[in-house]
Amino acid sequence: MDKINTFNFQIGRRVEVTLEEEAKRQAERDKEVAEWEQEANWMLHPEKFIYHQVFERSYRLFRDCSLDNSPHGKQITKWLGGDNGLYIWGDVGVGKTYLALSCLKWQLARKQTGYIWTASELLDRLRYFIGLKDNLSLEKQVDNYSRLPMLIIDDFGVQATTAWADEQLYEVINRRWLKRDSLITIVTSNYIPEELEQKAKDEIIGGRIVSRIIGMCKVLHIEGKDRRLAKRT
Repeated sequence: MDKINTFNFQIGRRVEVTLEEEAKRQAERDKEVAEWEQEANWMLHPEKFIYHQVFERSYRLFRDCSLDNSPHGKQITKWLGGDNGLYIWGDVGVGKTYLALSCLKWQLARKQTGYIWTASELLDRLRYFIGLKDNLSLEKQVDNYSRLPMLIIDDFGVQATTAWADEQLYEVINRRWLKRDSLITIVTSNYIPEELEQKAKDEIIGGRIVSRIIGMCKVLHIEGKDRRLAKRT
């Protein structure tokens, strides 16, 4: 008969668990810890999987994008070289994400790390860490995003608006604004900066977000027709 581990309890009663079952549970716990450590390592060292992230998420245009192919390329390169952030806004399909990916490619060519997420994806990743492991899990991830050498937040302003979402975006953007001389933050949106205030659940927080974005980013308005529709005609 298998030996019994008597130090397992459920809701006030002893539960007999074999050493084999306990070993299985420990293996599951070890796996969870390993996954957690891997996630933390990825967050701190995104260069280890940035190419995987870009290609795995079907950014096929990343292969061909380049600031050299854009009429705004020289100006953007000058801004980025001066450690300035960038706020790119314009209508749907005018090439905002293309420019953002071109900036990411420029960053990687300098052997520096960079990240690109839509605002919604960024918030989804932060939600994952709510209550996970310890009370500081969410705080650690906010801090990790706040320290990335380049962070691109795509499609800002279309994310689901809640007080919690506004607070998390404010925390990330505010911390990056405080380190604006050494970090590059790029934001793309369909809205002029002032319109973002109206998108926030709390206008005060929305105003603070916009103020910091403008404080650390050069504003670039892209005009033109929807390229995606043009390709179908």
